Amino acid sequence: MAETNLNGKVCLVTGASGFIGSYLCKELLRQGAIVKALIHTPTEGNWSSSFVCNLGKQKLSKEALEEVEIVFHLAGYAHSLAQRSDDENLYHQINVEGTRMLLEAAREAKVKKCIFFSSVKSIDEENNNRLDETAKPRPLSEYGKSKLEAEKLLLHGGFVESPTVLRMAMVYGNSNKGNLPKMIKAISRNLFPPFPKIKNKRSMIHVEDVVQGAVLAALSDVSSGKVYILCDGMDYSTRELYEEIRKAMGKKVPSWGIPVLVLQVAAKIGDITKFIIGRRVFFDSDNLQKLIGSSYYSSKKAVTELGFAPKHTLFDSLPNIISSIGSK
Repeated sequence: MAETNLNGKVCLVTGASGFIGSYLCKELLRQGAIVKALIHTPTEGNWSSSFVCNLGKQKLSKEALEEVEIVFHLAGYAHSLAQRSDDENLYHQINVEGTRMLLEAAREAKVKKCIFFSSVKSIDEENNNRLDETAKPRPLSEYGKSKLEAEKLLLHGGFVESPTVLRMAMVYGNSNKGNLPKMIKAISRNLFPPFPKIKNKRSMIHVEDVVQGAVLAALSDVSSGKVYILCDGMDYSTRELYEEIRKAMGKKVPSWGIPVLVLQVAAKIGDITKFIIGRRVFFDSDNLQKLIGSSYYSSKKAVTELGFAPKHTLFDSLPNIISSIGSK
């Protein structure tokens, strides 16, 4: 019979000081777990003890994994951080080799369970049909490819007895980082033009629902060797998001939208600039695709097998997110 909480369980959280990690550690402590944090630089947080380690470059201390029953692996090199083409090797070094080093240490310490926080980008990044866990992975970016490779290490490497992969849609919440806060800031400063009325579809998930899914997977008897997609069950178009942000700010919603062709020209200019200076710019074809393209998924498997029940939608969460960004 599955346990109902993590009381007394010794858990290691990698990337504990990050956006998702900080929420996860707080919930684990609330449930009575003994939380060990693996962090990149020394800092205070919601954990019982902490260990500094640069995964992919440094080996973990044996003490970090001593008596650990569950590893929650969040640490990684995020796609949103890659600004130069010569950064691409970091995806493999940190996301793949860092995961391998963690799993080797976990095997030596006889850790039984590992929950790996992956991304829907390990499946696909542009899709016009709702995808689930049965979709054949075809990641397009180096980030997505590295996440898929790390998934395979966990699921098929024989490192831990009970591996589970969580593929997350774009995570939102009270954070100042990522594309959503950038959009909110641009709209608040009237720097984001009225978006075209395109009916694209994108999946997202609140950080607290990510934590819920992770805890459910850790407690489940059936999650071993499984992959689960986590999203909030809503499909969001960029135009809808643009309008809801303006409404939440008390701004009037324009009835018109800028032509897609104008955005395409601006993106091409960004591509050329990026090629010349050798690093990412504010707006390019990658940014445009995220705005006008579709990428949406189903979390039905997590709902059915884990009892996953998202409590948030982006539209309901916007006032708190906007308020949080305004205070940072």
